[in-house]
Amino acid sequence: MKLLVLILLFTNILFANIGKIVSLKGEATITRDSKTFEVTRDTYLKEKDTLITKNNSKVQILFKDETIISIGKNSIFKINDYLFEDKNNVNAEFSMIKGVFRTITGKIGKIAPQNFKLKTKSASIGIRGTQIITDLSNGKERIFCTEGQIEITQTSTNLKILVNKGEFVDMEKNNGNSLQKNRTKTKDLKEVNEDISVSENKAQDTATEKEDIETTQTTETTETTETTDATETTETTETTETTETTETTETTEVSVNTADDNILESTNTLEETAKEEEITQEAQELADELAAEEAQRLADELAAEEEAQRLATLEELGKEQEEAADALTDSLELITPDSFYTNNTSKASYLGTFNENSFDSQTQYYKKIGNNDRLLIPTDTTISMDIDFGKDDDQVTNGKVSVSGYADLEFDGYFKTDNTLKLKAANSTVGGGGDATFFGSEANIISGDIKLQNDEIKLEGEFDAEKYEYGDIDEITNTDYFINNTSTATYTGNFNSTRYDESSQYSSSYFNKSAIDQDTTISMDIDFGATQDHITNGKIDMVSVPDFEFTGHINQNNVSLSGGDLWGSGSAKFYGNEANTMKGNIYFQNLTNSIKGDFEASKTTADQAN
Repeated sequence: MKLLVLILLFTNILFANIGKIVSLKGEATITRDSKTFEVTRDTYLKEKDTLITKNNSKVQILFKDETIISIGKNSIFKINDYLFEDKNNVNAEFSMIKGVFRTITGKIGKIAPQNFKLKTKSASIGIRGTQIITDLSNGKERIFCTEGQIEITQTSTNLKILVNKGEFVDMEKNNGNSLQKNRTKTKDLKEVNEDISVSENKAQDTATEKEDIETTQTTETTETTETTDATETTETTETTETTETTETTETTEVSVNTADDNILESTNTLEETAKEEEITQEAQELADELAAEEAQRLADELAAEEEAQRLATLEELGKEQEEAADALTDSLELITPDSFYTNNTSKASYLGTFNENSFDSQTQYYKKIGNNDRLLIPTDTTISMDIDFGKDDDQVTNGKVSVSGYADLEFDGYFKTDNTLKLKAANSTVGGGGDATFFGSEANIISGDIKLQNDEIKLEGEFDAEKYEYGDIDEITNTDYFINNTSTATYTGNFNSTRYDESSQYSSSYFNKSAIDQDTTISMDIDFGATQDHITNGKIDMVSVPDFEFTGHINQNNVSLSGGDLWGSGSAKFYGNEANTMKGNIYFQNLTNSIKGDFEASKTTADQAN
């Protein structure tokens, strides 16, 4: 449970910051979780924040998807909803409650425009373009489209209207059965642009440049008109003093001159329009460049914060995993409870070694018959047995101790009244046998001692044996195979041999468990001759999510798997005369996905080293 809480907490932190203030003039505050604080340039924003600007204040916000919103004085702006993870999981909704705003939409507006909404007190704005200006100051409610196209829906009537570039809707004047739109004039945007333009403007609006150009044109046109008026007045006075014939001639000349002036004025207008479009294009390119640079800087800062949080979470989860492993180890040190044996009809096989105990000439040794030298028990010596928990007696069968180069020492046995084992020599083997005890909640381990002898050797010592599926021991690859083996091999397999179980055989995405996809594969390369890191290129391909990668090592027939930045581990055994098959189980997890279960992998390629 603690692990789950940590992961959820980290996920909340990871996606909390959705944007930041990139330009600020004057004073502004943010209200968050019933608390209000002053903002500065570089203040991060979160979902549900409400931003309020004061008199003579201007703010510009850059969101993670590169959406830019400029906010004027005495304005109130709220982030209702914001999500930007991937192209299939995006959403943005902002409320413009009061004031003046300019919006340049980013990636959400491009990949999912239907999920980008702006709301005012009486309208909802759906975007099909890239630039929108809303003026909610001094009792007004005007919505301008300066680039692309927007759809405005009146909240009270659900009436809709499409507004194109260069058009606006005055919501205060639309109370009838249909919405009306108007052409945008320079004077309509002049005061608005003054309110939202900032010295460090990251979202330069083309409307501002157009306004400056048109103002210059107006001044020049006025001067030309005044000159023309003065000239025409002089000509009229002279005409009065001449004869009617002269008047007609001069009038004709004036008409020709006026036509020439109109042609010249039209030519100048076309040239100025072309120049205006060139300046507008340059301004837009500059705005895009500045926005991209700022967005990258913001993304880098957010990535650095997220990486720091990720490392901290990994460290904490690593501690959780270590504690869980310690708890498992402690549980295996506990004697199996009596309740396990009640009505238990299961069967199991056990396989172990004598390697946990050092050589002792009195209690931990083997010797050849006819030779008094007591020797260290070879490390590849094994002990195995089958146990039928449902029988009333003679529960232990097929017991044998295998020492390389000699005939097996055989034994069987039975349960004593306290549920411990009594082991006794069988067939041609003699000796005192031994005693053993079960450990773990499900008799996971047998720990005991044994003393056996046949015509070739005598062995005495303490052993530990691990529980396996009944009958598997006969198929396990003999330890002789791994001695001086320098071959390499590739193994591939799947998880299809075991059905879904929510506690032991499943895959999970964002904590939602499901059956492991039948196309999920596991593969690895093994170098049996390596001194360490025997397993490389380990990969679990889960089809729809990133691969889990792992490495590992082998110690005779014991395989241990581990994975880089992943949490969890795995273990396995080889089966067949030449390690033809590997059977095991794994549990790997990262921040969002996990997989746990039994797998089987077959040797697909093998190269014998020279």
